[in-house]
Amino acid sequence: MTNLHFPSYQKMLIANITHEHNSLSENIQSDAADVNEALFIYRNNYIETGIRALSISFPTVLALLGEAAFRSIAKLYLINYPKDCFDWADYGAMFSEYLFDVDALADTPYIPEIAELDWRLNIIERQQDVHFDAESFSLLQSCDAANLYFVPAPGLQTMNVLFPVQELYSLAHRFSHNEDEYAKAELIKNINILINRAINKPVARSIILWREHYKALFEYCEQVPAKAFESMLHGSSVEQVLASFGDDQVAMSQWLQQHIGTRKIYAITTQNKNG
Repeated sequence: MTNLHFPSYQKMLIANITHEHNSLSENIQSDAADVNEALFIYRNNYIETGIRALSISFPTVLALLGEAAFRSIAKLYLINYPKDCFDWADYGAMFSEYLFDVDALADTPYIPEIAELDWRLNIIERQQDVHFDAESFSLLQSCDAANLYFVPAPGLQTMNVLFPVQELYSLAHRFSHNEDEYAKAELIKNINILINRAINKPVARSIILWREHYKALFEYCEQVPAKAFESMLHGSSVEQVLASFGDDQVAMSQWLQQHIGTRKIYAITTQNKNG
């Protein structure tokens, strides 16, 4: 994905409209009041367009915080991290990191992690498509596994989390319209238990993220399968990846069948394309 950056004069304009007290260039041959008014219009458009763009890239954060709180935080982010890329879809890479320093989120420490999840899902959905080569898996029967390599799904990656991101994601999207109040209340109750547990006894947990039919998905992943995915993503051979399961041939076979079936693994190749 190409990230096109603004030329210098556009960066200067963005720098001006993201400051409350704008310094006017000596080269501007116009009435100062008119320039201030123009910059105000540009600034307002920049902020509103930016908030909308961030709400699209971070829909789960928006749903969990509510529109008013999200707008307030997004506006500050837009001022502190001015846009320097051509496409608004490329903007927001620092948003999750920025949220760690927002005092108003002290009571919701899971929000930065949710923001990172949203950003990763957004990036995955924009990855270039790759052909799923079902026939290539026959190489597992005819070639030495030490000379074979997995081809992962577009954007496939792992992420470590402390908070119940899957449950929070479900709360934000599945119950966004209050369709089942009892189920929603039960989910919130469970989420509160899991959040308190994460705060009092933090233990990192892995999730796997991938794309299926242009939709980015994720799920929790146990330690050994996560290790296998990480090995695959680092360009290890099929033999080395499957060695993650040790002598547990049943678990290894199930992992292989499941994730070829769910298209987290797109092909087998004799060339290392991941290292």
